[in-house]
Amino acid sequence: SMRMNYYFLIFIPVLIPKIAKGCKKQYAMLCKLSVFVMTVYFLFYFASMIITDNDDLNIFPYIPFWKNS
Repeated sequence: SMRMNYYFLIFIPVLIPKIAKGCKKQYAMLCKLSVFVMTVYFLFYFASMIITDNDDLNIFPYIPFWKNS
């Protein structure tokens, strides 16, 4: 089941802002900062995996599980 999760790691950066919108008003600034930090981190991580070709999870190139034969 863990290998099944690897195919959906690419969608995590898309979901982070949607989850952060549900925070309390007193933590709004912290939520905005956390979204920014996580977004920058994930972009850097994915870009570095593409550039260095040092991909331990084999998620690049992205091949959906239904196309794998």
